[in-house]
Amino acid sequence: MPTIQKIVIVVAAIGCGFTGSGQTKILDSIKAEINKHPQRDTVRVRLITDYARAALNGNTSQLLPYLNEVISISKEQQYRKGLQAAYHYKQIYYSDRDDAENAKAYADMAFMYLQKDTSRFAITTLAWLHNNVAGDYAKLADYQQAVDHLTKAATIFEKSDPKALPSIYGNIAIMYAHLLLPERAMEYDRKAIAAAEKSGDSLSFARRNIGYVSRLLDAENFKEASKTLDKIEPIVRRLDNNTTYIFFIRTGDSSINKRSDIMKQSVI
Repeated sequence: MPTIQKIVIVVAAIGCGFTGSGQTKILDSIKAEINKHPQRDTVRVRLITDYARAALNGNTSQLLPYLNEVISISKEQQYRKGLQAAYHYKQIYYSDRDDAENAKAYADMAFMYLQKDTSRFAITTLAWLHNNVAGDYAKLADYQQAVDHLTKAATIFEKSDPKALPSIYGNIAIMYAHLLLPERAMEYDRKAIAAAEKSGDSLSFARRNIGYVSRLLDAENFKEASKTLDKIEPIVRRLDNNTTYIFFIRTGDSSINKRSDIMKQSVI
């Protein structure tokens, strides 16, 4: 069975998640508002960026022309916030398509417009951009660069948005696991768990613990892994979140299978 370390990937954490027909309705509704406002001004830019934010959680196939329009209008209007958002979303768009060259180019543009801007929007966007660029480096197996960008994101969120920290710390743990530094990985797992507990987010708390269990299993610390699984099982069941429940079951199965394999080897 795969561990959570191999299932979880670094993702852009922007907006809320929508699926299926729910997302389609939201996108169609925003698109209708865009069509009602043909004027090339900041209002249209904000409507398009609302569409982009929603689309990034699912279907981005129609996104590129909209982002190009945002850049064009924002340059005409000298609207820095529009450029920050558009270049950031373009980085994600190309990253999703494994186009590393374009993803890097637009990340660099976004960094240029975001740095030295002290507005809350720019600070938050800069932190998530570091997270997303870390994802690109992770795809290239450059895990140290990924850690560097995630650490920069964590430094920003520690001051501006602590609720984002469980996800960032969890991603750092995954990168350290890939770097074969289990102690560092578990250090950040524990930081992620503490941050999730402090935030009061039960879903995040459960997921961070499951990630920690996967590291404990790799270290063959079955006692602590079993203890942690027992602790979060009631929380996972209350959440009624299918994905988290599947991760929980797979991790539990992995614990049983791995322990059994080691016992067989010791008998042999």
